Amino acid sequence: MKGRLLSRVKIQVSGEFKSSDKTLAACLRISLALLDETGRQADGEQQVILDKIVSHLESGSQEVVEAALALLNTRTASETIERRSLLRARDLLATRLQAAVWPIDANFQQQLTIFQSRLTSRLVRKFECPANESDAKVRRRLSTLTAVNAPSKDKFAETTLRLLAESMDQGQGNNQPSLLLIDCLTHSVRLQLHQLSDDLLKHQPFLHLCEQLIKLLLENLGLLSKEKQEFHPILFCDRAFEEMFCACVRALNKTCKEMRAKGEDVPKILTVHGKKMQMALRETPLRPEKFEETLNKISYNQVWEAWLDEKEAQQERAFRQKASFLELREELRPQYEDMVKMQRLRVMTAGCNLRRYASKVHNSLVHRSNKERVVNMKYNANGKSFVIADPDEGIFKIHKSQIKNVLTGHNCPHAKQRGSKISPELALSINLTNADVEFINLSANSAKELDYWSDGIRALMGQSMVSTSYYSELQDLLDMHLKIHFLGMENVEFPDGPAPPVPETPSFANQLDINAF
Repeated sequence: MKGRLLSRVKIQVSGEFKSSDKTLAACLRISLALLDETGRQADGEQQVILDKIVSHLESGSQEVVEAALALLNTRTASETIERRSLLRARDLLATRLQAAVWPIDANFQQQLTIFQSRLTSRLVRKFECPANESDAKVRRRLSTLTAVNAPSKDKFAETTLRLLAESMDQGQGNNQPSLLLIDCLTHSVRLQLHQLSDDLLKHQPFLHLCEQLIKLLLENLGLLSKEKQEFHPILFCDRAFEEMFCACVRALNKTCKEMRAKGEDVPKILTVHGKKMQMALRETPLRPEKFEETLNKISYNQVWEAWLDEKEAQQERAFRQKASFLELREELRPQYEDMVKMQRLRVMTAGCNLRRYASKVHNSLVHRSNKERVVNMKYNANGKSFVIADPDEGIFKIHKSQIKNVLTGHNCPHAKQRGSKISPELALSINLTNADVEFINLSANSAKELDYWSDGIRALMGQSMVSTSYYSELQDLLDMHLKIHFLGMENVEFPDGPAPPVPETPSFANQLDINAF
């Protein structure tokens, strides 16, 4: 049966037999599961060629596309995929991303990021590899620049050719242009990227400026980072990096013309444009045209405000990590914990209307219907019991000593009941001992109301409050106190080490007796 199953899976993945999307997605996942750690077929069967897997990216089913992409990423980790197939897969995925029909969940984004690393690895290699005039590819690109410049006599192309020739003649070293720079400049000349300001071409070494632009773009895209890469759908477009480079050059040239910048001002403007690139990429543009449009809309005031916000956030993070600050925060914590606890008790004392559901364990007096009913519940002012006004059972009390435990969310028994229409996020159950019912099953009207009641009951039981609202409100109170406390100490330097110990009380044993005089 194993051989017949594997044969059927191979037929489905190879596209030899047309089947439903669910069947195809299942076969793709089975094929992925059969791969070993090295990406090779574990059972020794002949593998499906990568072109067949790429063809499944044309499917209209997101489930099929995700399974095919996962299989393609695993296979290409150990096999070399042809450039033609890689670009075809990129174009198919770019069509899906630009259509924005499917939601991109965490798993799909992870697979897209892995595939993106296959596309961008060439960019990083070209950036790190200096151009050699003896290389055939470099000669072809230089001849392309010459051919494009011959009929138009474009000033930009002439300057680029001259600077490249001078840089090539200088020999090996850091001044050598990279292969990625030549690619970007070749694409720029093809687009007739002319009318650049003279200050941009003459006073600042233009090739060095372009290299800086390329490095800034690679850094903001996260391609030079050895850690986890970021997902950018714009990189799935054809010639995306070269188009973004041209957009950055045009924006830089426009800024230099508007500000009438001199050569010495260009590095400062380049720093501003690096921040603009970062802000434009945060908008997640899908195409280079949208990236350029967003880049041109960002003003210098927005860049300045972003820098100020980052500086303040960095200073605040550094201040919060100081030992003296953390020690003061811990000293203030107990009093604000008591404040939050008292606020919970006031809410419970005021009472509120909750929805109640029947428990599985009940006596004959308890209503047996699973239909919800609204009850009013409040904490008695005497501090000993809860009072519940039930329309079916009347008014009854629950002593706090009877409360064994408090359950919330999916742990509640009525949230686990089959066919239950209760929202699990708002479920609350009070587990009782020595009572007619085992659980009082309730449902709050909001998440905050659920947090308040669960925290309050836990506090009465002597347990710690663990809700999201508790931690959020406690942090807000501590932050507010510390901001007011340090309001007049903006320019005061705090020690990095722990706070000095409190000195001992001095001894007055040898103090002179004033009455003796």
